[in-house]
Amino acid sequence: MASRKPSPRSLPKKDGERRVARRQENRRKPPLQLRRFADDKPSPSPDEPRLPCAHYPDCVGCPLIGRPYGEQLEAKRAVVIEALARYPALAELEVPEVVGSPRAFGYRNQVKLVVRKARRGRLIGVYRPGSHQIVDIRHCPVHHQLINSVLAEVARLLDQFDIEAYDERIGRGVLRYVLIRIGTWNKTAQV
Repeated sequence: MASRKPSPRSLPKKDGERRVARRQENRRKPPLQLRRFADDKPSPSPDEPRLPCAHYPDCVGCPLIGRPYGEQLEAKRAVVIEALARYPALAELEVPEVVGSPRAFGYRNQVKLVVRKARRGRLIGVYRPGSHQIVDIRHCPVHHQLINSVLAEVARLLDQFDIEAYDERIGRGVLRYVLIRIGTWNKTAQV
């Protein structure tokens, strides 16, 4: 059998075993960050749009949610124009105005969420931008209501059967992600 090339994170021992090398910066605790909670936010000014989601800006699922809806549509159109501009054959295409959805909430019919066990309980959500910290978004306003209901049941079953969440630090666990798809026409869900 051919020997495997050692990963850059492992060091050979004298007897051929491998052990994971922990880098010093991974051992340090993250710096203390002061965060505001929902109940101590200052009241918004009349000019500031009211955010419908308690997870913003920690959740990356709706990066444009802080803008008025018309600006969101313009930003999405600009992304398409920029993507097409990279290809000379497509750069001349006219991109029409983006048509807004009649449903601002409850439209997302598929989610892939990370599962992690934390000190305060099990987290099911998405990674906070630029990190591997989890933002628990079991009750997201853009998820279809059936997804939120299924997530609540999945969380209950995970706790009931004590299913071990995957821990990426030690590389062990049973469940890393939960993927849910729903059929809005027949009100069914696949987990």
